[in-house]
Amino acid sequence: MLIETLVAAALLSIIGVITLAAVFTTIRGSALHRQLANAEIAARNYADALVNGPYVPCAQASDYANPPAFNSIDDCTIEIGQTDAAGPAVEF
Repeated sequence: MLIETLVAAALLSIIGVITLAAVFTTIRGSALHRQLANAEIAARNYADALVNGPYVPCAQASDYANPPAFNSIDDCTIEIGQTDAAGPAVEF
């Protein structure tokens, strides 16, 4: 009887740990998805502001840093220009 109780307690403990790990993984995945969705919204707003902005002949990257009518999302920074050759040209 004692062995069966110990085996049952061990199995329930293992199943509980696996369930908690799955829940925490789901929560972290949801948070990452929210960040990516906000970055996509900011990128779309920025692209729309660039399309609707005035034409600048022989423009530099700094000419497009703050297009008119661009409203960013809080906690979202957009960097234009490639500062690191190994990194992406646009970062969110």
